[in-house]
Amino acid sequence: MKITVDKSGFTLPQEIKRILSTVGRDARTKFSRQAADQLKKDIVSTIKTGNSPVKNFRRFQGYSPSYRQAINRGRYRRYNKRLRPVNLTLSGRMLKSIASRLTTEGFMIYFTSRLVKYHNDLGAGRSRVKRRILPRDNEVFKRSVMIKSIEILTESVENLLAKKLRRL
Repeated sequence: MKITVDKSGFTLPQEIKRILSTVGRDARTKFSRQAADQLKKDIVSTIKTGNSPVKNFRRFQGYSPSYRQAINRGRYRRYNKRLRPVNLTLSGRMLKSIASRLTTEGFMIYFTSRLVKYHNDLGAGRSRVKRRILPRDNEVFKRSVMIKSIEILTESVENLLAKKLRRL
């Protein structure tokens, strides 16, 4: 079963679309919301371990020497900031800003925080280090995230089918 990811979000496979077309609109909406919520949790937990959820991007690059020095001097003590892992968490607001939206093809996961564009696209700090948080253009999520998404979708489809069969 292939789930594609592009700029517009997760595109569901034809088999799942066919199954979803037989159930009501509310069930389709609930299915997409549950899948998106589970994936958001998985993406955030991957980032918090210091790893990028995007394929071909591994551990996040270390902090710049000046930022490391500030952490060691205790400048970010109130945030309990450490040198490792580089988890993009200072206050936690950026990672809490993860959101999802239903689309005609499936659902879309994005961040509402403006800080994401610096980490993901422009580069953070004076060194302009890019730490990929979400896939861009032709990139995709890592295999572990994709496997998790397939597990979530499979479980959701099985639940939908079981409910539909009970009604018959």
